[in-house]
Amino acid sequence: MINRKLGSTMLLMRPIAGNILFSAFLVFVAGTFGIDISSFQGRGELTWTNSNTNCSYAVEWAYDPAGPWYRSMQSLDLVEPSSNDFVTVRVPMFYRVSTAEHPPAGMAFIDAGSFSMGDHYNLAGMEAERPVHEVYTDAFYIDRYEVSNGQMRRVMQWANDNGLITGDEGGVTNALGDAQELLDLNHPLSELQFSFGIFSVTAGREEFPCVLVSWYGAQAYCNFRSDMEGLDRSINFTNWTCDFSRNGYRLPTEAEWEKAARGGLDGHYFPWPSHGGTASEHIGGGNANYSGSGDPFESNTIETSPIGYYDGNQIPAGNDMANDFGLYDMSGNALEWCWDGYDPDYYTNSPASNPTGPTNGNSRATRGGSWELFYPTPEPRCAMRWSRFPAAFDDDTGFRCVRRP
Repeated sequence: MINRKLGSTMLLMRPIAGNILFSAFLVFVAGTFGIDISSFQGRGELTWTNSNTNCSYAVEWAYDPAGPWYRSMQSLDLVEPSSNDFVTVRVPMFYRVSTAEHPPAGMAFIDAGSFSMGDHYNLAGMEAERPVHEVYTDAFYIDRYEVSNGQMRRVMQWANDNGLITGDEGGVTNALGDAQELLDLNHPLSELQFSFGIFSVTAGREEFPCVLVSWYGAQAYCNFRSDMEGLDRSINFTNWTCDFSRNGYRLPTEAEWEKAARGGLDGHYFPWPSHGGTASEHIGGGNANYSGSGDPFESNTIETSPIGYYDGNQIPAGNDMANDFGLYDMSGNALEWCWDGYDPDYYTNSPASNPTGPTNGNSRATRGGSWELFYPTPEPRCAMRWSRFPAAFDDDTGFRCVRRP
């Protein structure tokens, strides 16, 4: 760590594969993602090492070394480094080096750290959400949107073509390990079809959340998606356990889901600013899809809305409802499967670091509320906990995936 005060001067900055050259002293250096500052020359040359090239490096400035904020001067993307890109700027301030992770397409990066988990308002009858407790999670990627019918069709078609599933018009199961039914294709409301070895989606429903998928089906999707992208499977089909050290896709834990849903807003009811008063004061039809929200899809048999629909162009009118992590539909639309087993008393003694849920019980946690729930509150809240049996198929329950960076 280097701290030196710099007077008003000109700063010349040039990226050279991990080096930044300055015409004056860098005065405040900090980093994340394991940056190791290996050299700081009096002539103003900063050198660092970091094995992760899937990120951008930036020099940021502030008037005080403690912040409260830093502004980026220029992003230095080492994936495509340039040796001729110069910028000159007047800088009478403090400086640091920071990084930004580049998540895979369609995913958001959630940094390691702690958050306050549970119901901060002690709503009557919601003992399963208490006590509020600090929870640490490692960094992870999470899908920005719920898995769509179109995505499920593509992955399951690939799995069928590679002999990983068996089935017919009524449903499909995993071909290896402990066979479980993954999708209820026989349900009269199913928006996925499978006939003569070909998966299809009901016309116009490709971008709607995939529901009528069991917990096992969500896990199988994660494994098959990992296979398609050359990642290590996280789920063992033999006993349906998860190896959290693998880099393949899996379902989020309850802690990961709630941390991602809150978007950094601890103590708020919903994924948007919603602190104080009652929950009903902070939600309306322009915020999320719930029963009676007034969205234009309520006349459908399955009343989900398209993934990412609440982007500022929704009806009723509203703001872009992506939370501060860029995630959509963390409240409403479809309930979402989590990895954890469900125990209403789990918070009383759950681990403070990377909890993965109880080992007892036969049901699995679901989160987020749905289009089918009859009241706008308290169901779509960030802290609200539900459960389903893992083999259950419901027309309001879907999922999204996470994976390690």
